[in-house]
Amino acid sequence: MPEQVEERLSNLRYVVHELQSALNSERRVADLEAEIRQLEETIRQLEQALDSRIVIEQAKGVLAVMLDTTPEEAFDASRRAARSRRLGIHAIAADVVADWRRLPEGLERAGA
Repeated sequence: MPEQVEERLSNLRYVVHELQSALNSERRVADLEAEIRQLEETIRQLEQALDSRIVIEQAKGVLAVMLDTTPEEAFDASRRAARSRRLGIHAIAADVVADWRRLPEGLERAGA
């Protein structure tokens, strides 16, 4: 009888160990899934920032030509226009890129 009890205890210990291992694995998987979700959000934000930056850079070039100035001065002018209209710089840049023949409100041509 004591051998049967010892064998049952050994089996129970084994089952408990396997359950703990499975639980730890599930926790690791859950942690990894959470990390993946966080990384996906970071990627989405970085892609959005890059897209915005591309539009801003395009607008700087267009405005530099339209305003007969440097890209840096064109950026400063668009930043001032964005502030005066209470818009983000991306909104001004998107306006410029969407209709590059027309200056957005708040921007003036050189000598005007």
